[in-house]
Amino acid sequence: PENPNLGTCIITVVPADIDITTLEFPELKAITYNPESTLADVKLPAGYTWVNPEVIPCVEQTSYGLIYNPNEEKYKPITFDLTLEVQKRTLTAADYTVPSDLMGGAGKELSTVGLPVGFSWNNPTESLADTIGTKQYLASYNPDVANYETVTDIKITITIF
Repeated sequence: PENPNLGTCIITVVPADIDITTLEFPELKAITYNPESTLADVKLPAGYTWVNPEVIPCVEQTSYGLIYNPNEEKYKPITFDLTLEVQKRTLTAADYTVPSDLMGGAGKELSTVGLPVGFSWNNPTESLADTIGTKQYLASYNPDVANYETVTDIKITITIF
């Protein structure tokens, strides 16, 4: 015989909110700017993921979106911004090619001799030599001042005519 006191019950389990007052936010070590690295390359503790892992971290941006969820079946994820210090990258001689085949008129200002993008003369108002021949002048290089340290005192040869 059927028991009239028995029935069917559906239970829906809803993930709980994470208590953020007890959450320990990760402290990440500073990284050096690298245009070929993304946030996905920055290791995080278990339960954390980047909101946009494809983003290239840069010096001027100080925080990035992070998602925390230690157990997707039990908790709702929380999203917050986390500070990540990105330091400027120091360039080496392998990061650039010293301009060559440059020419300038005798006695003219160094600024009249054009340089490739990223290069600038240390003293653009300096006069070129008054005699025909070759002479070296100093320049600096920085392809992106926000993310790189400037390389200074690069010797560049100019043919003076």
